[in-house]
Amino acid sequence: MIFRIKGLNKVRGRKGQVYYYDRQTGTRIRAPYGTMEFVAEVTELRRRTEEAAAQPRKPEGSWGHLVAYYRGTSKFTTLGERTRADYLRVFDYMVKLDAMPLARMTPQWMAEFAELTYRKRKRRFANYVLAVISRAWNVGRAAGKCPHPNPVEKDHKIRKPKGVPVANRPWAIAEVEAFFVQASPPLRVGAALALWAGWREGDVCRLTSSAYNGKEIQGRQGKTDELVWLPAHSALRAVLDAELARVPRLPTAPLVMTERGGRAYSESGLRAIFFRLIRKLANEGKVGPGPTFHGLRTTLATAIAEAGGDTRDIAAALGHATEAMAVHYARHAERRRRAAHAIGLLEQPKNDVLQNKEP
Repeated sequence: MIFRIKGLNKVRGRKGQVYYYDRQTGTRIRAPYGTMEFVAEVTELRRRTEEAAAQPRKPEGSWGHLVAYYRGTSKFTTLGERTRADYLRVFDYMVKLDAMPLARMTPQWMAEFAELTYRKRKRRFANYVLAVISRAWNVGRAAGKCPHPNPVEKDHKIRKPKGVPVANRPWAIAEVEAFFVQASPPLRVGAALALWAGWREGDVCRLTSSAYNGKEIQGRQGKTDELVWLPAHSALRAVLDAELARVPRLPTAPLVMTERGGRAYSESGLRAIFFRLIRKLANEGKVGPGPTFHGLRTTLATAIAEAGGDTRDIAAALGHATEAMAVHYARHAERRRRAAHAIGLLEQPKNDVLQNKEP
């Protein structure tokens, strides 16, 4: 079968090589001329060009115009790398709404959009979309870009159904012990950094040996861009010292190093070996449902709270820019402490309320 494609330029190089360029896109075709791959490449290039041309415009007063403004402000550019990436995923999800006038984004519309997003992408993403819209709107409203107050209201948030397991729950002591017994050296280092220093999964993969000096650990977190310093817990020192003795490395080398090649793990690579071990431990009955890597960070925050630390202690240890997330981590420990105090009051000899008494 013969395909005739119009709009191609044939160019001959200095050494006699022949190249073909698509005039419509100005792009060189890499596939060999005359093959089906050549036809497919030209077709795909032109399809992308047509789609880009058909993208809705972003007139002033539209959602797309607000997003473009917000992305150019320091409120966005100074966010941590991970947070910016998460925001961009939301903007990509909403790209078909770029031409929508902001005047149409009322609280009623927002309630319907939240429900639609929930049905498509589940509760957590739906709530994150609302948070990102709210943030961009507040910045735009302060600059006179929005026609009315923030349309995102508290009641728009999708509540967690009753009975749903807590995400990123704290680990039990027995689960931690079983995990570290069977973890490979790189996974043991990564988990130790999360459990005893509160580092996130992506940050663990980026930490270099220079972050640890034998007594302290210091680094900048990707999500908040906060510089976090911690005295290294004795258990963390034991893990790191053993790893550095096992595989000596330069200060620029990764702390969590692949067993082959000496490279840093990618976030997805570390996640893969982590859940492979979790599934094995679950099959052996050594961990309960739902342990996650981030749950090790939750375990640290909970332990600090149960030891008497307040939200400022948790925020400093985990690198939170504000105390808001620390409150989230501390609430269960505070509730248990208050409950124990309440029952302790009833147990005092001078208090005869609810005491067992003979008739």
